[in-house]
Amino acid sequence: MAKPYDQIPERRAIIRRRALEEALAHLVEDLPTGSEPPRPQVLALLRDALAAGRAEIRRRFEDAGPMRNDGPAVLVATSFLMDQLIRVIFDLADGKIYPAANPSAAERLSVVATGGFGRGEMAPLSDIDLLFLRPYKQTPRGEQIVEFMLYLLWDLGLKVGHATRTVEESLRYADRDHTIRTALLEARYIWGDRALFDELTKLYAQKFTSGDGRDFVEAKLSERDQRHQRMGDSRYVVEPNVKEGKGGLRDLHLLFWIAEYLYRVREPAELVATLGPDVAASGQAIGQQLDVIRSSDIYLRAGAFSAAEVIASWKAAMSDVMYDSRFDLVRAVESWSLRDVVPDRNELFALESEMNRYLPLFPQVIVCLYDLERFGGGIVVDLLKTHSRVLVGGAIVENPYCMTPDEILAASEAGTLDAIDHGVEEVAQWCYDATTGSN
Repeated sequence: MAKPYDQIPERRAIIRRRALEEALAHLVEDLPTGSEPPRPQVLALLRDALAAGRAEIRRRFEDAGPMRNDGPAVLVATSFLMDQLIRVIFDLADGKIYPAANPSAAERLSVVATGGFGRGEMAPLSDIDLLFLRPYKQTPRGEQIVEFMLYLLWDLGLKVGHATRTVEESLRYADRDHTIRTALLEARYIWGDRALFDELTKLYAQKFTSGDGRDFVEAKLSERDQRHQRMGDSRYVVEPNVKEGKGGLRDLHLLFWIAEYLYRVREPAELVATLGPDVAASGQAIGQQLDVIRSSDIYLRAGAFSAAEVIASWKAAMSDVMYDSRFDLVRAVESWSLRDVVPDRNELFALESEMNRYLPLFPQVIVCLYDLERFGGGIVVDLLKTHSRVLVGGAIVENPYCMTPDEILAASEAGTLDAIDHGVEEVAQWCYDATTGSN
């Protein structure tokens, strides 16, 4: 049983697989081998189990109490319910409808979940993605079992995406198609022949996740860009495509697919453990493309905030990158706030001014991200004086309020910076115009 299912309280209240199997076995106990089962009665039992399971999951979501579900718990519980139904149907087909006294090696069959279902997460009305894995050429009995299962699932009103392939075929298709490779990345064993599934995962790891993963990352980012274009390059996509827009659920999945592929992990907790409690990713990212620096090593290197020390740190970092010709390196500084570092106001402006002076000499890009909850909304007006370009509404725009380094330093030394105040309302109107394209 997959680990997420262990966290579901009183799982048997959602579905009692053994009891359902016994009821189905009673229906077909006198059925001659290979005969068609009483489909209406079989469907009635399965429909009742599905409806009761969904009702229990919904009750836990809506009612208060110790077993109350939140959204993620609903996804896991629904996946568990579908797993159990698929197991029941497989056992019915394999053991009761099309039994084999001495099945051959060619008749082995493994049922595998892929995609979101493979993650063990399933919304109540989501599609079920299944891979029926066979050792080599399919036998008539294997085809009958797959067909029997699919028709029952469809008759239950479930949307099923499916493929029947050998291990070798699965790997070959994954080599050609990154969408299939991504689906297999999250493959999860449900039922049937476990050895076949283990063979698939072993060969998949050997073939695809032993390199630096550059081709996979580039392909997924290209898919993301194409998807964003189809959705109008917008963050404000609504149903039924809400998860496809910028910053939507699909982008979140993409980030984890890349991490899963590069770091060989299956759970977010495993990724955190791999990177370390401080997310000290330096030296661990594939190809050394990510370097995380502690904020204390930049902003408090001398024990107190010093613009000169910060500038010296950045110059050293830029020189290292230039010397190594590392134009594909991302160097990030841990988050900090004015509660952590309390610089003199003039020191802060001196820092921003000097960075504006020397950064144009380098080809690298530095992006400053400010969390208003950490810094306060009032900082926006001041920051507009020191940044030549601003990211507003997803677009980089020229900042009409930016001052040159010499102007900032002169005004700071003269104590006249506060007099150069365009006003919050004026700045807010400019931000709105830049975001909406009104200007």
